[in-house]
Amino acid sequence: GCVSDDKTSTLTINNQPSVALSDIAAQCWPVDAITVTYTPTDADSILYIVKSGSTEKYRNRIKVPAAAPYTFTFPTTPNASWQHGTYTVTAQAMSALKCWGMEVTKNFTINEKPATPTNITLTEPCAGDAAMNVTFNKDALGNCAMAEIVETGLQTLAGTPVDATSRMIPVNITGLTAGTYTLRIYTFNNTTNCQS
Repeated sequence: GCVSDDKTSTLTINNQPSVALSDIAAQCWPVDAITVTYTPTDADSILYIVKSGSTEKYRNRIKVPAAAPYTFTFPTTPNASWQHGTYTVTAQAMSALKCWGMEVTKNFTINEKPATPTNITLTEPCAGDAAMNVTFNKDALGNCAMAEIVETGLQTLAGTPVDATSRMIPVNITGLTAGTYTLRIYTFNNTTNCQS
């Protein structure tokens, strides 16, 4: 049969871009925004989507800067939509030549904070006393408690864990002279480090 002369053409296969996400530290609720660090390769832009389960919470596409730091930040301003729980960030890189990379994901957690202590009562000490007793109510999340004399920074840690919902702790007041002081009581969770 008859065959035409052949003609050659250059075929270019472009690099597939990629992005890697760093681990995202757990946060305590409420938190206004979360920043994610990423590492791009051959990427011109990054599309990222934040979800809670299958529900999309936030979506954005950003231009990759010429040099590090490579980060993106999304708002989590406290409202009925954003609450404590586990979330997923999915990111995908796109090159300047419009090639898409593979999706990558990272999970992060927003932890619930303990409730503010209530019904705080205390014994009125005398100058020279080493300690005074303070009683307060708390919720189950607050399994540790801290009492602080604000003016001096003198702190007393109540044991770990604090199991009872009503808790009495002896507060260190060594060295305090007669006068009026501010006593600050807060609880925190010794697993999440979230503070009331």
